[in-house]
Formats: sequence, C-alpha cells, structure tokens
Amino acid sequence: MEQVMITSINKQELIDIIENSLAKLLNNSKPDIAISKLEKPIGVHEVVAILRLSKASIYRLCSNLDIPHFKRGNRLYFYESKILNWVNNGRKLTKGEIDQIAENYK
Repeated sequence: MEQVMITSINKQELIDIIENSLAKLLNNSKPDIAISKLEKPIGVHEVVAILRLSKASIYRLCSNLDIPHFKRGNRLYFYESKILNWVNNGRKLTKGEIDQIAENYK
C-alpha cells in the first residue's frame, strides 16, 4: 500500500517539481528516435575507418548481431554515435575503479 503525504506547497513550487522531474526523465531516456532524426547514417567504409577493423570483421560482427546496425536491401547502415557507444560499453574497469567500487560496497 502506498503512503500518502499531504503537504502545503504553492503553485510555483509544484510547477518547479514537475519541470525538474520531466527534465530528469528526458535526460535519462534513450533518445533513439531523436538520434536517427538528427544524425545521418554512415556506411561500412566509415565504420571501418572509425573502428580500424577490416570490412570482413564488420560484416562478421553484423552477422553475429554484435554491433548495432540497420539493413535495407543489401546495404548496411550505422549511426556513428551508436558505434561509439558500443565501443564504450566494452570498456573494462581499471584496478583503481574496481577498488573504489569495492570500498563503496562495504
């Protein structure tokens, strides 16, 4: 059962709370649709240049569904921001970062 809290706040305070909540929500949401509208897709050659991998490696990653991509007909398309996020998600923590997490866990 939820707790109900009654408080006396004025109209402007309520507006500020709602605006702050919406701003947090919008900043934390995944802007996939917004990215696709602002960013132009790139091809395999550009991804090869960004990742410094061979075309065959890019095709293999796509075939294994390891890398974010789109396919229309026989062509593969990518968004540079999604490729960079994919690379960053594979980042390994340093020993110092692991030690810090362990300290915070205690």
